[in-house]
Amino acid sequence: KTRNATPLLTGPHDLHGVFFRGDSGYVVGDAGTVLRTRNGGTSWARLTGTSENLRSSYSTGNNGYVSGENGTVMYISDTTSATAMTAWPVSGVGTVRRVWGTPTVGATRLIVMGDGGFIRHQNSLGGAWNTSASGTPDDLLGIHCTNTGTNCWIVGRNERVLYSSNGTTWTERTSGTKLLDRRMVYKYLKPGVNNTVLLQAIDRASPLRGYEATLNITIGAGVDSTINTGLTRCGYGGPACTP
Repeated sequence: KTRNATPLLTGPHDLHGVFFRGDSGYVVGDAGTVLRTRNGGTSWARLTGTSENLRSSYSTGNNGYVSGENGTVMYISDTTSATAMTAWPVSGVGTVRRVWGTPTVGATRLIVMGDGGFIRHQNSLGGAWNTSASGTPDDLLGIHCTNTGTNCWIVGRNERVLYSSNGTTWTERTSGTKLLDRRMVYKYLKPGVNNTVLLQAIDRASPLRGYEATLNITIGAGVDSTINTGLTRCGYGGPACTP
């Protein structure tokens, strides 16, 4: 008879992050759970180093990184057979939501960000964490950079979008297009004006805030571009929405 393998998880821990680069992959979760595969998920090994709840994982191709609550950041070589991760904690911050590093051998740029709007970076791996001003207290939840780290985007709560051309200096970018719940969007003819439609939508992040646009309709003409560029914030935090 074939005996079942011993499960890697010792309890019903929630898993929050997964990242693959080639055949190397990392999965992270609560209570310091870190699982690594180097053969495309055929087999997994448990890594150790913390009991903190972890939220994200990342691989540069030569190192694997994980991050989580209470400023937790850890790394391990993708090729080592060791199972103990090295800690690079970020002091004075809450949850580190994401970590990103230059995906090349000998990478020298590492960026982390998370709750309370903090951004930190290392210019040499293992060096001091440097502060980058985000200009916002909103939680930052996601990051994407080009392979060279010369064009980076960070997104967060309340439609926060930040951009950096060097990975160290960040400015806010507003696209002008709002992400709205279609089920909460409605439109109606503006009283007294036959060819004008007033479109309003409720912000899914706050039911007290919305967006509206007045559209001059010509039968047969598309209005998508007008909708995307014409929405303006109204209600809480802005002018009153049209009744």
